[in-house]
Amino acid sequence: MREGWKSTVVPLGTNSEREIETEEMKRAIHDFLEQSGLHPECGSEFIAWVAGDGGSVLAMDQAKRYLAQHYDPDDLESDFNILHNILPTIGIWHMQATSQNTIAENHYGPIATNDPSSLSQSASCANFKRPANFKDCGNYYPLHRSMSTFWNAQILDCWRLEFGFTTHEEMLKYFENMENLLEFDYFLDKATQITSRWVSLESISQALCPGNVESIPTEIQFPAGDPFPLNHNLSQEQNTKTLKDFFQEHENFTGDRVLANSILFKWEYSLWLELAYAVPEGDIGRV
Repeated sequence: MREGWKSTVVPLGTNSEREIETEEMKRAIHDFLEQSGLHPECGSEFIAWVAGDGGSVLAMDQAKRYLAQHYDPDDLESDFNILHNILPTIGIWHMQATSQNTIAENHYGPIATNDPSSLSQSASCANFKRPANFKDCGNYYPLHRSMSTFWNAQILDCWRLEFGFTTHEEMLKYFENMENLLEFDYFLDKATQITSRWVSLESISQALCPGNVESIPTEIQFPAGDPFPLNHNLSQEQNTKTLKDFFQEHENFTGDRVLANSILFKWEYSLWLELAYAVPEGDIGRV
């Protein structure tokens, strides 16, 4: 957090109300507001921004719709009593967790797969546990650790390809032996080019339709890879049996769906990482 941007937080006392129920949600909100020093007679003079998970926000919306029928224009406490001054929104953390779970569910794929763009394979190689339930927000931190590791590895691989190295060891050795490090602007230009070539919607379209690249600048074009081969250690019959439940491309498809999926993951999780840092800091420009 940047200096001077940190807010002063005053924790409120908990209560035993079941917030998922309409009447108890109303009592819980009134309790929190009164702890904050906001009294019923002042209900028409302030807006309370209340955040929570999906179930809590739904309960608040239901409570507001139900209580709206009991509005009394002659009662100074009416706005407070019917929650008219409440602005319910999904909490930042819950939005982050839900978004991350959605990205993970889209890109992890089946538990057993030979698709190299599937994060299940990455998790297996890196000894990360595959989430059992992509709806569970309790997986937030281990899932963030695994997915950020996959994202970092793929971004480093983009740098390797951009510099023309065969292996990561060659790239690391190259920079270790470099006596005079190149200017920062050089790396910034490279990063911009990498983003355009390997982490953009245009590159996804190029991977899926390699024959339609006339409108794409030459510096961000890339050659389409060969079709992913079957497991050569298995017979044709075993390969067919192994892959019978997997998605099969049409015969005339000439794109590289593995590459497209990999680019899509980097693009989606790049946005998630950017927002995960920008939103808590209140950086409107980045958001």
